[in-house]
Amino acid sequence: QSAIVDSVTEQELLKTDFQKTIKANVKLPENLKYTQLDLEDGIGGLYGTDASGQNEFAMLGTEKSATLDQIVDYLNNSQGALPQVRNGDFPNRPVIRKITPPSGRGISSIQVIQGKKSSDRMLYAAIVERSDRKGTYVFVMKAPTSFFDTNEGMLDSMLESLQVK
Repeated sequence: QSAIVDSVTEQELLKTDFQKTIKANVKLPENLKYTQLDLEDGIGGLYGTDASGQNEFAMLGTEKSATLDQIVDYLNNSQGALPQVRNGDFPNRPVIRKITPPSGRGISSIQVIQGKKSSDRMLYAAIVERSDRKGTYVFVMKAPTSFFDTNEGMLDSMLESLQVK
């Protein structure tokens, strides 16, 4: 992983470059320090954490179309590439919450799955498929249960802000 960038300007550039790489615009969570993830070829990744280290967010984007099973397998076997995910954190047959994609945004499906709870922290992933079949996006959030209780709509509003290019 590269060093976390501190200045506001560098943070904005990092987010802008990432969105160009994944060919999508999205309103990313505020108040996090972001760093680019070093992932395999063809996958762009951005990771952010707050000052406490308790609230973690990552977003991945690839130009490949991927099934839910492939995504779960990738997340569970990422060998530390995603700091908030440990091997086996997501069940092989996860309970899926489907969200109706907003119209006109270039998205065909959104599926949210829950990972293992550890130390009062919840783990969620949202898998988003482009309607043109030219890519998949994955949002991964890990935070204390209380954070999700008070910010219940955060993931949904982030997903609603996604606009593919």
